Order: sequence, then structure tokens, then C-alpha cells
Amino acid sequence: MRNTFDSHEESGCPPRYDCCDGSGRERGEVHVTIDELKREAMRLAPTERASLARELLVSLDDLSDSDVDRLWLEESERRRQLVESGETTLIPMDEVFARARANRAS
Repeated sequence: MRNTFDSHEESGCPPRYDCCDGSGRERGEVHVTIDELKREAMRLAPTERASLARELLVSLDDLSDSDVDRLWLEESERRRQLVESGETTLIPMDEVFARARANRAS
């Protein structure tokens, strides 16, 4: 979440950089969709993607328990909709474990 500042100085940006307008939104800030962001991230070198993934995971440590609960509920609802729409197929647990054992053995 981006903070809102009353002035450029409060934003913590060095004075010589005119990077924000005090609204908490950077000048020239571009809004992208999650899909666009994922596509761009996939274009990164593997080490850069790993670094980005690490930073994103660490950022989740700051979430409150209620935020985590809300996110899991949203994810479970998304998955339910995928199953109900037929976009994805459920795989029986026994089959999943059998595949995992076979992959470990090879």
C-alpha cells in the first residue's frame, strides 16, 4: 500500500528528485494489470525473478492475520469458480500422491 504525503519532503524522496507530487502517487506512474505484470516478470532472467519472488514473499510477512484470512477466502472463491465453470478439473488425492511418488522415483 502506498502512503499519502502532504508534501514532497514528507515522502522521504531526496529533494533533487521530483518523483512524486505529495499525493502518494509518483508522477508518470503507470497502472498495469496483474497479467501484464506477470508477463513482464517472466521476461526477467531466472536470478532476477528469484530475487523479485523473494522480495514479494517477504512483503507478505507484514500482513495481519485478518488480511491473510481475507486473501485465503478470496483465493478459495477464485478456485471454486474455476471448478464450477469447468476451467479446471479436480484430481483425486490418491492420483496426485501416486504422480508425486512416480516423479520422485524417476
